[in-house]
Amino acid sequence: MTVFLPSATVFFPEDPAVLAPAVERIGAVLASGLGAIVVAGRRRGRPLTSGVLFLRWRTWLVAAPLYLAAIAWSPWTALGFVIALSVQGAREYSGIVALAPPYRVALIVASATAPAVLIAGPELWPALPPFVLLAATLLPLVRQDVREGSRHLAFAMLGFVLVPWTLGFILLIRQQMPGGVRILLSIGLAAALSDVLAFLVGSTAGRRRPRSETDAPVPMLSRKLAPVLSPAKTRAGVLGNLCGAFLGWWLLRPILPGWLPEIAGWCMPVAIAAAAVWGDLVESLLKRFGGVKDAGNCLPGFGGLLDRIDSLLLVLPVSYLLLAALR
Repeated sequence: MTVFLPSATVFFPEDPAVLAPAVERIGAVLASGLGAIVVAGRRRGRPLTSGVLFLRWRTWLVAAPLYLAAIAWSPWTALGFVIALSVQGAREYSGIVALAPPYRVALIVASATAPAVLIAGPELWPALPPFVLLAATLLPLVRQDVREGSRHLAFAMLGFVLVPWTLGFILLIRQQMPGGVRILLSIGLAAALSDVLAFLVGSTAGRRRPRSETDAPVPMLSRKLAPVLSPAKTRAGVLGNLCGAFLGWWLLRPILPGWLPEIAGWCMPVAIAAAAVWGDLVESLLKRFGGVKDAGNCLPGFGGLLDRIDSLLLVLPVSYLLLAALR
């Protein structure tokens, strides 16, 4: 087994002069966002702190520096960050699908340990899902749970693959891709702005207009994308996803490693936007099944952690596969 041991170059993998533009541009995005919220609030005559946009901006104000510091500082801070996201995500997922306590505990334990396996032995990572599946089958067998055992086993495995497994691609990109830290910062900003512009464009251009007396058809951009899964998501919101992904990726384009071909500037934002919509709809599917509106309430303006990282869960593996193809 190959153990990943840290060194001075690992703890400080990037020249601060390289990461400085990322800090400056992310800070500029946050400042611009606050300015836009203040202007919009004054026009509507509402207090600054009363709207959902300000609550989301305040959450971003904490999340953005945390993501940057955890990813850029060392492999151990990145590992701790992934474990924290995995455990909280598994907790919220377990509540959505109503996992029985033994399966819930097993999923949380697997979510806490799986990222460490990736650091200790990357060659073991592909074998982890089948191993976890084999171990998880012991629960319904020991409990002889004929009625609900298969259901809980299936949902527990889905939760493992959907949350800690996909989040593990943060560590894979960081370790295996040259300039992985810079790529992760670009992916993170592109995914974040994809969500932000999807909300803004979808809630403005995507609003359904009242039909006239002639029963005119609903405008193309106002049509719902998936009315059963996510009634609020419109085609205009998908356009916002795409615009936000391009904006985020191109804002940090100067810090991206030189091995990325020119075409990456066009195909990566498209892949990120598509995966962001995909991930959002997957979580909507689970929430409709569980009959809940939000995955939790730990993030003001968003709900639960899964409500914030649902798009990132699929953006990460899709980005990794595309990056591997571009190398």
